[in-house]
Amino acid sequence: MNTKLLKQKILDLAIRGKLTQQLKSDGTAADLLTQISDERRETKEKERGQKRAVSS
Repeated sequence: MNTKLLKQKILDLAIRGKLTQQLKSDGTAADLLTQISDERRETKEKERGQKRAVSS
């Protein structure tokens, strides 16, 4: 098997989630998206608070 084909196969398996076993503690993609959204909101709120403190 050549290197290019091997890389393609590994990428394909990774995209399908076949390289490692899925743990229940990992959560779902929806859980991850919710976490990312929450963290972005918190970051924006902190930034707004810092801007208000600087402009005061």
